[in-house]
Amino acid sequence: METIDMTLIGKYLRSIRLKKGLSQAKLEKISGVSASTISNIETGNQGAAYNISLQNIIKIAHALDTSFIQLLSKSGFLLAIGEESFKSDKSEIYITNHELINIFNRLGPSQQQHIVELINEQIKLSDQENQKKLLQK
Repeated sequence: METIDMTLIGKYLRSIRLKKGLSQAKLEKISGVSASTISNIETGNQGAAYNISLQNIIKIAHALDTSFIQLLSKSGFLLAIGEESFKSDKSEIYITNHELINIFNRLGPSQQQHIVELINEQIKLSDQENQKKLLQK
């Protein structure tokens, strides 16, 4: 069996943390996960006494205002393990950015705001469903 590179998750978490201007100590206060554990996750330290905890990764992701499924997806982890079910969940609807912008711009400001709110709500629901599916496996 091929080993999985867990450093993908750590590197991605680190990049989000740095983009938000947070130190590991500040993230510790927000997430409740110790700075040393955050450091171990970010650097991929998997020494004999260290075990990556799914709970800690989820706490850190939420503290960084990202969902667990976004973390797995955007870090490249799902792609790296060849998660076919995740790939198959992608929409088959295709529209170019230009077409989408033109359609959106035809709406009034309040309609645009409503569409953005609907999309954000659907993303949240989808992320929650995907998290449940992953935790059930």
